[in-house]
Amino acid sequence: MLTNDLDFRLEPRLKELYEQHKIRAQKIDWGYHEFLPWDKGMDFKRVPWDESQVTLPSGVITAIETALLTE
Repeated sequence: MLTNDLDFRLEPRLKELYEQHKIRAQKIDWGYHEFLPWDKGMDFKRVPWDESQVTLPSGVITAIETALLTE
């Protein structure tokens, strides 16, 4: 099966999912940036990130990652 054939068959569903995403995104009246502690921000180019810096429970991290991947 060629990739072009696969893309062609998925196009209607992808369009539908994208339209649903746009509708849901318009209803969001907050952003992640409102909940981030900017005073604790770091420049990871100067100080490389390390897993020991994580302060959130693993369930919260999983929820955020899932939200980012699905929206």
